Amino acid sequence: MSKYIATRAIRGANSLVVEAETMLQRALIEKGPDTVVEFPNTAYFLPTIFAMTGMEIETLGQLEDALNHARSLLHPIPAENHWTPYLGETLDSGMATLLAAEIIEAIRFIYGLQPEPFPGIELTGGTAYPDLDNGSGPAGHLNGPIDDIQLRSWGIQLVDGRMPGFAAIVGAAKDNKTAVKIVRELQQRNILVFLSGNVNGRSIIHQLQEEGIELGYDTYTIPFGTDTISAIYALGFAARSALTFGGIDAGQARDILLYNKKRVFAFVLALGEVDDLKYAAAAGAINFGFPVIADTVIPEILPTGVTDYEHVISMPFDEIEGADDMERAERLVQKCIEVRGVKIKMTEVPVPIPYGSAFEGEVVRKADMRVEFGGKYSRCFEFLQMKDMDEVTDGVVQIVGPNFDEIKDQGAMDLGIVVEVAGRKLQEDFEPVLERQIHYFVNGGSGLQHIGQRDITWIRISREAVEKGFTLEHIGSILHARLHAEFGAIVDKVKVTLYTNPEDVTEWLEKAREAYDYRNKRLEDLTDNAVDEFYSCTLCQSFAPNHVCIVSPERLGLCGAYNWLDCKASFSINPTGPNQPIQLGKLIDPEIGYWSGTLDYANVGSHGVITDISMYSIMENPMTACGCFECIVMYVPEVEGVFIVSREDTGMTPIGMKFSSLAGMAGGGMQTPGVMGIGKFYLISPKFISADGGFKRVVWMSANLKESMSAEFQGVAEREGISDLIDRIADSNSVTTVEELVEWVKEKDHPVLDMGPMVAKSARVDGADDVIAQAEAVVEAAVAKEAPKAEVAEPALVSEVAPVVETPPVPEAPLASQAQPPASGSIEERVDRLERSVKTLIGSLVGALAELDGGVPEVQIVPKAAPVAAAPIPEIEPEAPAKVELAPDKPWISDDTKTEILKESWAGAVREVQLGATKAEGGTRTSVVKVGGETAMPFMDFEGTMPNKPLIAIEIKDRRPDDWSELLLKEWGDALNDPGTWAKAAEDAGADLLQMTLSLNDADGNPTTPDAAVAAVRKALEASGLPLMVFGPGQVEIDNELIVPIADAFKGEKLLLGLCEDKNYRTIVASAMANGHLVNARTAMDVNLAKQLNILINDMGLPLDRIIMDPTTGALGYGFEYGYSVMERLRMAALQGDSMTQMPMIVTPGEECWKTKEAKVGVDVPETWGDWLERSITWETLTAVMLLESGANILTLRHPESLRRTRAAIEDLAGKNE
Repeated sequence: MSKYIATRAIRGANSLVVEAETMLQRALIEKGPDTVVEFPNTAYFLPTIFAMTGMEIETLGQLEDALNHARSLLHPIPAENHWTPYLGETLDSGMATLLAAEIIEAIRFIYGLQPEPFPGIELTGGTAYPDLDNGSGPAGHLNGPIDDIQLRSWGIQLVDGRMPGFAAIVGAAKDNKTAVKIVRELQQRNILVFLSGNVNGRSIIHQLQEEGIELGYDTYTIPFGTDTISAIYALGFAARSALTFGGIDAGQARDILLYNKKRVFAFVLALGEVDDLKYAAAAGAINFGFPVIADTVIPEILPTGVTDYEHVISMPFDEIEGADDMERAERLVQKCIEVRGVKIKMTEVPVPIPYGSAFEGEVVRKADMRVEFGGKYSRCFEFLQMKDMDEVTDGVVQIVGPNFDEIKDQGAMDLGIVVEVAGRKLQEDFEPVLERQIHYFVNGGSGLQHIGQRDITWIRISREAVEKGFTLEHIGSILHARLHAEFGAIVDKVKVTLYTNPEDVTEWLEKAREAYDYRNKRLEDLTDNAVDEFYSCTLCQSFAPNHVCIVSPERLGLCGAYNWLDCKASFSINPTGPNQPIQLGKLIDPEIGYWSGTLDYANVGSHGVITDISMYSIMENPMTACGCFECIVMYVPEVEGVFIVSREDTGMTPIGMKFSSLAGMAGGGMQTPGVMGIGKFYLISPKFISADGGFKRVVWMSANLKESMSAEFQGVAEREGISDLIDRIADSNSVTTVEELVEWVKEKDHPVLDMGPMVAKSARVDGADDVIAQAEAVVEAAVAKEAPKAEVAEPALVSEVAPVVETPPVPEAPLASQAQPPASGSIEERVDRLERSVKTLIGSLVGALAELDGGVPEVQIVPKAAPVAAAPIPEIEPEAPAKVELAPDKPWISDDTKTEILKESWAGAVREVQLGATKAEGGTRTSVVKVGGETAMPFMDFEGTMPNKPLIAIEIKDRRPDDWSELLLKEWGDALNDPGTWAKAAEDAGADLLQMTLSLNDADGNPTTPDAAVAAVRKALEASGLPLMVFGPGQVEIDNELIVPIADAFKGEKLLLGLCEDKNYRTIVASAMANGHLVNARTAMDVNLAKQLNILINDMGLPLDRIIMDPTTGALGYGFEYGYSVMERLRMAALQGDSMTQMPMIVTPGEECWKTKEAKVGVDVPETWGDWLERSITWETLTAVMLLESGANILTLRHPESLRRTRAAIEDLAGKNE
């Protein structure tokens, strides 16, 4: 490690952090801490800070935490006379530089200094700033950060090799021509170029502008800013790539840096003098695994390690071997590519203009145009056809008719491009695939613009291209070279004929249209049922390693770039490439889309992460996504439909999240039921979520998508038999909230109103009817035994059931026979409860048998007799329920075994925390509770102790809730009308403690006042002696407004107050500290965020034994497994000695489970769902019990029966079920 570089980098980092601190202090005074901070149109907050620390910076005041983190990474400058290791210190300082740079740019946005003003520049595509652009496109300013739309649209090019990497150029070249040559060399290699920095006030941006080089998204050349600080946008782009495509969580800094080292091929090219700040920024880039190449004399760092090859390379420009500066510039670029290991695939195209994918987006304006073909004033088409080998002479390019020499400047003429191809492996189906490539091939030339395809093609050639010698024949040369280069495995010969005579154009246009019609009909017949194989697409696995993409004739790739024919052609070209055939094998479920072959591939393709993939459902095992998707489809339970948001839509969806936020749920190779990334043309496929109801389930979509595909969508509406369906679909101009969407659906009489819940019925279970029939026999036998004997007029309805080989226990029966509230203790209700329990058991049996692929015990099924009238049952006192003992657990290993039992040895323990205070302790509680104290994982008593069993709280409200299930309202009855009565009823039901959740509004719709909140809490405390937890409605300002007076009014009670979140914890923590309460630290299912929030709260001075972690969870089937994983990891970290994760954990499965459709919907559901009440209670109970096993110390439930069943599970797990 160079001491010189270390000294200058550390010095530069210290200076920049001081500059950031000065700017922040000034901004706080002038703008205030609540001023919004953001990089417009980008996801992930301030992306580098978010990625490296997990901090979600949204306001100016929050930048202080980020600045403190940057400051903590600084180190003193290395001593003059002593050698010490300073690689780590230099890398730390580099990261501090990046954080400080992002802080500075964020503050500049507040003052209107970003994007950087730059008079005279006009970008060819760039980040949109409506206040600056005035609808005329990006002009008069540089780009600033790359927006999220562009990041995702480049995703497929980054993964399929068309865009092999990016170069961050900092400074200025020797002269303008050298600057142009360097950029052209990179463009011709399709490398994305980011521009920033200056040398003595002059930037490479100035040099390129002066030479008339187009800059912007469309030319892969993006100007960030004229100072070195703006280079942070390049590193932010890299960080966002890991978050977007890699599915890595924010705060996992090491994983993000390694992801960039392995998968993002980037380098820094420092042009001109390198100052302290550039050394510091270079150190930041090296953290990402990006090497630095300088064209001046600087010390080199050659050993590999942090980067794959050399770290820092010095290539003084004038000392590079070469005949002139142009050749030296070319060799400089070649060295950059070599050092980073960028894999370049270049095709020599014999044309006199620069050529490469970087020029695909160039726009040829009317003023710069020499000639055009097609458009308003002429005709243009392209037609590719397959011929026999002896009919094609390879390499022939001919023009039939005049060239454009005689056409006046800016004139137009007809053009027909006819391409004949031959090859031994060619297939007729490949014709449209190859023909579609003409658009991309022609667009690769600098000065060429190609729009449209088939018979609506429009081509322009610039005056500059013609001046360099470009002629019409060169279009043929391009097609010949590229078709051989890209499709050489199937294309042996290529002949190009360009027709310009109007008569010939007319004749060939008719032939072409006949071929187009034939292909269209062929594609219509090409359905999923008509083929024996689908294709895999693993291109995006370079970014999302476990993503599984299966392409079928009726479902194109989610990026929108690859359909079934493309994949078929790709496999023919490269049999070991990213598109492999998937033999479908046995059809398991035609409705949902299960084949044995696709299921096998899902497991193999995801490296065992995904077990099942459905082709036609969003609700059951949906397809995963990487991050390149064009649209996101998401389930809306309030209307039992889906909404679709387009990648180009930067606005808010009805659920209050933008595309960029939703993409985090859909991307990264994750499988999330109810969320799916897709290609937009999948929307018009008959197979679009066909298992869930198809296109008729669409209730909302982005306005730009609705407009751009209006013709296609109308065709779908006609196919569905609802001609005005598109008018019944809301868009972003008409509906902005879920509440508005609910009203819209009703007002427009949307078809979802008649479609029932979105549930796909799988046909993967064989013999389900037999199972149900046998289970019903068990039901009837159990009912006969449960019901008291009574005289009836006719024989008994159920005969004796034949003995079962091994009678499985029915878990609900013992619970149903436990003590019940008096109102539900009648004989009829006891029988009804038992029937509900066994119906749920039936569903469980079916599911279990599907998993085990086994049979069921043989049970003799006796047909039901006709209904008979039973004699009246005299009123009698209910019998006391018999005590049912659970069968003792069977030993899993014999007592005399010689097998050594391996036990985990833990160094840490969970903190013991007390909630509530008795009168002697300064409160009024008649009892207090303690949680935590474990020294082993849950219920692993052979490895450690568990001094306090998990506790169960019942959730109550300050008033009768408006949005609770009618089942809950019926269960609690009139107690809901008074928080005191409700608190007492919850205590009587067996709760260990209570959770009061305050309402946003009172019963009349007015905001809840602090006085009303205090009064509600007082009623609960006076009615019950249990410890109390009080949570706000979940809105920052209102939570503070309500919780602070409650903390003051009940000082000493040791209430648990919430919700403390990373964006709202200071006020509540301060109130808890002052009044002797505890706080609930809630984070969104993330280990690092949970730990960080604990640190922030503890830094304010609140002791760690007054913090309860709330890592949040989803209900069973709704993201539960991820929450379980997070909690398990938190508990393991605690036991390993991490003091900031050693707090007990609370979760609220009651709230989550009663929001699910299984609990909300009671009518018009499949019969196999079973009884509504039993299903809801089972859902809550199962979720709660599994959370116990992940480490939950407090569970908040809503139904008393769920409490009883969960308590029985706790006793059983703890080995104390007497």
